[in-house]
Formats: sequence, C-alpha cells, structure tokens
Amino acid sequence: MKRKILFLSVLAICIAIAAAGTLAYFTAEGRAHNVITTGSINITVVEQQLGDDGVLVDYPETPIDNVMPGMEISKVVTILNDGSSPAWIRVKVEKEITLNEQNPAVEVGFNADNELIVLAIGGEGSNWIDGEDGYYYYKLPVEAGNATEPLFDTVTFDTKMGNEYQGCTANIKIYAQAVQTANNAPEGGVTAVAGWPD
Repeated sequence: MKRKILFLSVLAICIAIAAAGTLAYFTAEGRAHNVITTGSINITVVEQQLGDDGVLVDYPETPIDNVMPGMEISKVVTILNDGSSPAWIRVKVEKEITLNEQNPAVEVGFNADNELIVLAIGGEGSNWIDGEDGYYYYKLPVEAGNATEPLFDTVTFDTKMGNEYQGCTANIKIYAQAVQTANNAPEGGVTAVAGWPD
C-alpha cells in the first residue's frame, strides 16, 4: 500500500513538473491583414441636346413631336467612363420605326425601313470606327472621369419617308460596353482587345 501511495505521489509530482514546464514557455501569434482593392469599370450613356443658346442640355424625357422628313434633330451621344480605371469602349446602335396602325396609307405587309433614320457615325477625323461586327469602337482608351467624343450629334429623317410614315415613332437604342485597358493592349486593333462580352 505504501508503494502505491509512493508511486501515485511520484506520478503527481511528474505531472505537476510537466505542467509547470509547459507554462514556462512564452508564445505569440500574429496575423497579417493586407487589403488590395481592384479598379472598377463602369460607363454611362449620356444623351444631350443642343439648346437654342448653343449650350448642351439633358435630352428631354418626353418624346419629340411633329418631326417631318428631312428634319435634323439635335441628339448628342457620348459615353462617360465613371469607373476608376481607363477603359476601351464600344457601342451597338439599333434603330426602330414603329408605324401608326391607324394610318390608312400603311398597306398590309408594308415593313418600315429603319435605315430612313440617318445617324452620322464615324467619318473623317472621328475616333469612332465601324468594327463591321455590329459595333462601333472608340479607338482611344477613355480615362476615368472622361467621356468619348460624340458618337453622333444629330438624327435626320430621310426625305424618302412617304405617307406610310405619318404618325410613326422612331426609337434609337444605344448599348455600350467597356473593358479594362490595363494589361489589355490592342495588338490587332481595338476590336481585338480581350474581354468584350458576347
């Protein structure tokens, strides 16, 4: 019995020494917290109109009425890079004429010719180029906070519009896309940069 008590006492002393030895070591932990923020790509289609005083104003939200063939309407369209990084920009333009169903001059089966809405896009000296894939590309990178030059500044209704077009409505839809310029050099031209959405 004395041997058991002696054995248990020695065992208890060993455990106490081991615990005390463990407590004698100093320990420390550290954690590094690094924050890296990516740039952002964000664009806005800006539509304006040249006012009577020659100053650009916001394009009216209400439809423009009483437009006749041959008339030229002021519509200045630019793309603003309101992200934090430079961007390549392209746009797709869709023109759509909806005929007035109450117009007796519209014969059954007559289809409106959307090409009678004329937009002067690109041309000599313009930085907009026709990519021949349905998009117009701005051939210069657009810095954050800057806008492109106007894609077009007027809408003209062709004089070939006949009586079938009386009371029709014309819509111009502009879809813009942007991709980063960083690490995205246009080796094959701006139409070949990586990342354009499908």
